[in-house]
Amino acid sequence: MSAAGAHLQEGRGLRGSAPEGVASGAYARTPDRSVSSPRALPPEGSPHAPVKGGVLSAIYSLLIRRVSYVQYEHLLRAVPEGARVLDVGIGNGIMLDRHAELLRQRGIHLDGIDLHEGYLEACRRRVQQHGLTDLVTCRCTGVEALLESDVPLPPYVYFSASFMLLPNPERVLQLLYERLPENGTLLFTQTLYRRQNRFIEWVKPRLKYLTTIDFGRAQYRDSFVARLERHGFRLVEEKRLERVSGNQRVYYHAFRRVPRAG
Repeated sequence: MSAAGAHLQEGRGLRGSAPEGVASGAYARTPDRSVSSPRALPPEGSPHAPVKGGVLSAIYSLLIRRVSYVQYEHLLRAVPEGARVLDVGIGNGIMLDRHAELLRQRGIHLDGIDLHEGYLEACRRRVQQHGLTDLVTCRCTGVEALLESDVPLPPYVYFSASFMLLPNPERVLQLLYERLPENGTLLFTQTLYRRQNRFIEWVKPRLKYLTTIDFGRAQYRDSFVARLERHGFRLVEEKRLERVSGNQRVYYHAFRRVPRAG
Protein backbone atom coordinates (compact mmCIF):
# COMPACT_ATOMS: atom_id res chain seq x y z
CA MET A 1 0.00 0.00 0.00
CA SER A 2 1.15 3.58 -0.63
CA ALA A 3 1.06 6.36 1.92
CA ALA A 4 -0.10 8.66 -0.86
CA GLY A 5 -3.81 9.29 -0.76
CA ALA A 6 -4.11 8.34 2.92
CA HIS A 7 -6.92 10.28 4.51
CA LEU A 8 -9.23 10.22 7.50
CA GLN A 9 -12.95 10.47 7.70
CA GLU A 10 -14.15 11.87 10.98
CA GLY A 11 -16.54 9.76 13.01
CA ARG A 12 -17.84 9.54 16.53
CA GLY A 13 -15.15 8.50 18.96
CA LEU A 14 -15.21 5.84 21.66
CA ARG A 15 -13.36 7.77 24.32
CA GLY A 16 -14.92 7.96 27.73
CA SER A 17 -15.39 5.52 30.54
CA ALA A 18 -15.31 1.81 29.85
CA PRO A 19 -18.64 -0.07 29.85
CA GLU A 20 -20.00 -0.56 33.33
CA GLY A 21 -20.38 -3.90 35.05
CA VAL A 22 -16.93 -5.20 34.08
CA ALA A 23 -14.15 -5.40 36.63
CA SER A 24 -10.97 -3.72 35.46
CA GLY A 25 -9.09 -7.02 35.74
CA ALA A 26 -11.85 -9.18 34.33
CA TYR A 27 -9.60 -10.67 31.71
CA ALA A 28 -6.27 -10.40 33.50
CA ARG A 29 -6.25 -13.89 34.99
CA THR A 30 -6.90 -16.42 32.25
CA PRO A 31 -6.33 -20.17 32.44
CA ASP A 32 -3.21 -21.44 30.71
CA ARG A 33 -3.44 -24.02 27.93
CA SER A 34 -2.10 -26.60 30.37
CA VAL A 35 -4.83 -26.03 32.94
CA SER A 36 -7.24 -28.95 33.24
CA SER A 37 -10.69 -28.17 34.62
CA PRO A 38 -14.28 -28.88 33.50
CA ARG A 39 -14.61 -25.52 31.73
CA ALA A 40 -11.01 -24.38 31.37
CA LEU A 41 -9.78 -22.97 28.11
CA PRO A 42 -9.52 -26.02 25.81
CA PRO A 43 -6.12 -26.68 24.28
CA GLU A 44 -5.99 -25.92 20.59
CA GLY A 45 -3.08 -26.59 18.27
CA SER A 46 -2.00 -24.37 15.44
CA PRO A 47 -3.15 -25.32 11.93
CA HIS A 48 0.44 -24.70 10.85
CA ALA A 49 3.36 -26.98 11.62
CA PRO A 50 5.18 -25.67 14.70
CA VAL A 51 7.97 -23.35 13.62
CA LYS A 52 10.32 -20.93 15.30
CA GLY A 53 9.44 -17.27 14.92
CA GLY A 54 12.42 -16.44 12.68
CA VAL A 55 11.84 -16.74 8.93
CA LEU A 56 8.03 -16.62 8.85
CA SER A 57 7.93 -13.77 11.35
CA ALA A 58 10.40 -11.82 9.20
CA ILE A 59 8.25 -12.31 6.08
CA TYR A 60 5.16 -11.34 8.07
CA SER A 61 6.87 -8.16 9.32
CA LEU A 62 8.06 -7.19 5.86
CA LEU A 63 4.58 -7.41 4.36
CA ILE A 64 2.40 -5.97 7.09
CA ARG A 65 4.67 -3.67 9.14
CA ARG A 66 3.44 -0.31 7.86
CA VAL A 67 -0.25 -1.16 7.80
CA SER A 68 0.02 -2.57 11.34
CA TYR A 69 1.54 0.71 12.52
CA VAL A 70 -1.38 2.66 11.04
CA GLN A 71 -4.07 0.33 12.35
CA TYR A 72 -2.76 -0.02 15.90
CA GLU A 73 -2.10 3.68 16.33
CA HIS A 74 -5.76 4.31 15.61
CA LEU A 75 -6.86 1.54 17.98
CA LEU A 76 -4.68 2.78 20.84
CA ARG A 77 -6.03 6.32 20.47
CA ALA A 78 -9.68 5.27 20.00
CA VAL A 79 -10.27 3.25 23.17
CA PRO A 80 -10.38 4.88 26.63
CA GLU A 81 -7.24 5.12 28.74
CA GLY A 82 -6.74 1.97 30.79
CA ALA A 83 -9.01 -0.11 28.52
CA ARG A 84 -8.54 -3.85 28.28
CA VAL A 85 -8.74 -5.24 24.73
CA LEU A 86 -8.84 -8.81 23.47
CA ASP A 87 -6.61 -8.72 20.37
CA VAL A 88 -7.69 -11.53 18.04
CA GLY A 89 -4.72 -12.34 15.80
CA ILE A 90 -1.95 -10.39 17.54
CA GLY A 91 0.65 -12.00 15.27
CA ASN A 92 4.31 -11.24 16.00
CA GLY A 93 3.61 -7.96 17.80
CA ILE A 94 5.40 -5.88 15.16
CA MET A 95 3.30 -2.82 16.09
CA LEU A 96 5.00 -2.69 19.51
CA ASP A 97 8.21 -1.50 17.84
CA ARG A 98 6.45 1.75 16.93
CA HIS A 99 3.75 2.09 19.58
CA ALA A 100 5.17 0.68 22.83
CA GLU A 101 5.37 4.14 24.38
CA LEU A 102 1.84 5.11 23.28
CA LEU A 103 0.47 1.89 24.73
CA ARG A 104 2.33 2.54 27.99
CA GLN A 105 1.24 6.18 28.23
CA ARG A 106 -2.43 5.30 27.79
CA GLY A 107 -2.26 2.20 29.97
CA ILE A 108 -3.95 -0.03 27.37
CA HIS A 109 -3.95 -3.76 28.19
CA LEU A 110 -3.74 -6.07 25.15
CA ASP A 111 -4.71 -9.71 25.72
CA GLY A 112 -3.44 -11.22 22.48
CA ILE A 113 -4.35 -14.57 20.97
CA ASP A 114 -3.13 -16.23 17.79
CA LEU A 115 -3.00 -19.70 16.28
CA HIS A 116 0.60 -19.45 15.13
CA GLU A 117 3.07 -20.28 17.91
CA GLY A 118 5.99 -19.11 15.77
CA TYR A 119 4.54 -15.59 15.55
CA LEU A 120 3.75 -15.61 19.26
CA GLU A 121 7.36 -16.44 20.14
CA ALA A 122 8.43 -13.29 18.32
CA CYS A 123 5.62 -11.33 20.02
CA ARG A 124 6.71 -12.47 23.49
CA ARG A 125 10.27 -11.37 22.76
CA ARG A 126 9.03 -7.92 21.75
CA VAL A 127 6.92 -7.67 24.89
CA GLN A 128 10.03 -8.38 26.97
CA GLN A 129 12.26 -6.04 24.97
CA HIS A 130 9.84 -3.13 25.35
CA GLY A 131 9.09 -3.79 29.03
CA LEU A 132 5.39 -4.43 28.46
CA THR A 133 4.87 -7.65 30.41
CA ASP A 134 2.34 -5.88 32.65
CA LEU A 135 0.30 -4.69 29.65
CA VAL A 136 0.54 -7.33 26.88
CA THR A 137 -0.10 -11.07 27.06
CA CYS A 138 0.15 -13.65 24.26
CA ARG A 139 -1.75 -16.94 24.18
CA CYS A 140 -1.86 -19.66 21.53
CA THR A 141 -5.54 -20.42 21.00
CA GLY A 142 -8.36 -19.71 18.58
CA VAL A 143 -11.09 -17.18 19.24
CA GLU A 144 -13.88 -19.75 18.94
CA ALA A 145 -12.25 -21.99 21.54
CA LEU A 146 -11.77 -19.05 23.86
CA LEU A 147 -15.38 -17.92 23.49
CA GLU A 148 -16.62 -21.42 24.27
CA SER A 149 -14.67 -21.42 27.54
CA ASP A 150 -15.46 -19.63 30.79
CA VAL A 151 -12.73 -17.04 30.33
CA PRO A 152 -14.30 -13.60 31.02
CA LEU A 153 -14.19 -11.22 28.09
CA PRO A 154 -13.00 -7.63 28.33
CA PRO A 155 -15.35 -4.88 27.07
CA TYR A 156 -13.39 -4.49 23.81
CA VAL A 157 -12.59 -7.18 21.24
CA TYR A 158 -10.34 -6.21 18.33
CA PHE A 159 -9.82 -7.90 14.96
CA SER A 160 -6.81 -6.55 13.05
CA ALA A 161 -7.43 -7.96 9.55
CA SER A 162 -8.17 -11.29 11.24
CA PHE A 163 -11.96 -11.46 10.92
CA MET A 164 -11.71 -12.45 7.25
CA LEU A 165 -9.60 -15.47 8.26
CA LEU A 166 -12.24 -17.04 10.49
CA PRO A 167 -13.56 -20.38 9.20
CA ASN A 168 -16.92 -19.84 10.93
CA PRO A 169 -17.52 -16.08 11.40
CA GLU A 170 -21.26 -16.51 12.02
CA ARG A 171 -20.59 -18.77 15.01
CA VAL A 172 -17.97 -16.35 16.36
CA LEU A 173 -20.37 -13.41 16.13
CA GLN A 174 -23.09 -15.43 17.86
CA LEU A 175 -20.70 -16.29 20.71
CA LEU A 176 -19.47 -12.72 20.97
CA TYR A 177 -23.01 -11.44 21.35
CA GLU A 178 -23.67 -14.01 24.08
CA ARG A 179 -20.40 -13.47 25.93
CA LEU A 180 -19.63 -9.76 25.67
CA PRO A 181 -20.54 -7.61 28.68
CA GLU A 182 -23.32 -5.06 28.36
CA ASN A 183 -22.31 -2.33 25.90
CA GLY A 184 -19.36 -4.45 24.80
CA THR A 185 -17.69 -3.21 21.64
CA LEU A 186 -16.21 -4.97 18.61
CA LEU A 187 -13.38 -3.14 16.82
CA PHE A 188 -12.10 -3.91 13.33
CA THR A 189 -9.32 -2.64 11.07
CA GLN A 190 -9.19 -4.29 7.67
CA THR A 191 -9.20 -3.82 3.92
CA LEU A 192 -12.69 -3.68 2.45
CA TYR A 193 -13.95 -3.23 -1.11
CA ARG A 194 -16.81 -1.00 -2.16
CA ARG A 195 -17.70 -2.99 -5.28
CA GLN A 196 -17.38 -6.63 -6.26
CA ASN A 197 -14.02 -7.65 -7.69
CA ARG A 198 -13.97 -11.24 -8.93
CA PHE A 199 -10.23 -11.17 -9.63
CA ILE A 200 -9.48 -10.27 -6.00
CA GLU A 201 -11.95 -12.93 -4.84
CA TRP A 202 -9.93 -15.48 -6.77
CA VAL A 203 -6.39 -14.32 -6.03
CA LYS A 204 -6.55 -13.26 -2.36
CA PRO A 205 -7.02 -16.74 -0.83
CA ARG A 206 -4.10 -17.98 -2.96
CA LEU A 207 -1.57 -15.39 -1.79
CA LYS A 208 -0.66 -17.58 1.18
CA TYR A 209 1.09 -20.02 -1.19
CA LEU A 210 3.37 -17.19 -2.35
CA THR A 211 3.88 -15.24 0.88
CA THR A 212 3.20 -17.88 3.64
CA ILE A 213 0.64 -15.41 5.06
CA ASP A 214 -3.09 -16.07 4.84
CA PHE A 215 -4.81 -12.85 3.69
CA GLY A 216 -8.26 -14.42 3.89
CA ARG A 217 -11.20 -13.69 1.63
CA ALA A 218 -12.23 -10.49 -0.11
CA GLN A 219 -14.75 -8.57 2.00
CA TYR A 220 -17.17 -5.85 0.95
CA ARG A 221 -18.01 -2.91 3.12
CA ASP A 222 -21.81 -3.04 2.88
CA SER A 223 -22.14 -6.80 3.39
CA PHE A 224 -19.69 -6.66 6.31
CA VAL A 225 -21.71 -3.99 8.12
CA ALA A 226 -24.99 -5.83 7.39
CA ARG A 227 -23.57 -9.07 8.82
CA LEU A 228 -22.65 -7.39 12.11
CA GLU A 229 -26.05 -5.73 12.36
CA ARG A 230 -27.83 -9.05 11.81
CA HIS A 231 -26.03 -10.39 14.87
CA GLY A 232 -27.14 -7.56 17.15
CA PHE A 233 -24.25 -5.08 16.82
CA ARG A 234 -24.81 -1.41 15.95
CA LEU A 235 -22.28 0.59 13.95
CA VAL A 236 -21.10 3.49 16.13
CA GLU A 237 -17.97 4.61 14.27
CA GLU A 238 -16.51 4.27 10.79
CA LYS A 239 -13.27 5.79 9.49
CA ARG A 240 -11.31 5.33 6.31
CA LEU A 241 -7.70 5.06 7.44
CA GLU A 242 -6.14 4.69 4.03
CA ARG A 243 -7.06 4.51 0.37
CA VAL A 244 -5.39 1.63 -1.45
CA SER A 245 -7.13 1.98 -4.80
CA GLY A 246 -10.33 3.40 -6.22
CA ASN A 247 -12.30 0.41 -4.91
CA GLN A 248 -10.18 -0.61 -1.92
CA ARG A 249 -9.92 1.09 1.49
CA VAL A 250 -8.45 0.29 4.90
CA TYR A 251 -11.32 0.86 7.33
CA TYR A 252 -11.74 1.18 11.06
CA HIS A 253 -15.13 0.13 12.43
CA ALA A 254 -16.59 0.04 15.92
CA PHE A 255 -19.79 -1.88 16.65
CA ARG A 256 -21.57 -1.88 19.99
CA ARG A 257 -23.65 -4.75 21.32
CA VAL A 258 -27.36 -3.85 21.38
CA PRO A 259 -29.40 -5.59 24.11
CA ARG A 260 -32.34 -7.51 22.78
CA ALA A 261 -35.77 -6.20 23.72
CA GLY A 262 -37.51 -8.10 26.47
